Amino acid sequence: MTDKLNSSSDIERISYDILKQSKAWGVFPTPVDDIVNYVELKIDENSYINDIPKNYLSKSLDVVTGK
Repeated sequence: MTDKLNSSSDIERISYDILKQSKAWGVFPTPVDDIVNYVELKIDENSYINDIPKNYLSKSLDVVTGK
């Protein structure tokens, strides 16, 4: 994919196509592994994405609950 995405509609179209082609559209809970396999993503097992600071979650919850 060498062309630059021009708009959010491009991203929505591509996302929809990926969900349909991976047979994940309308499936709940979303089968993330099926999507990852379809697009042939490589997952970094050493990722630190789960290391979210506790104060970050607290602020997020405050926004949702209106505190």
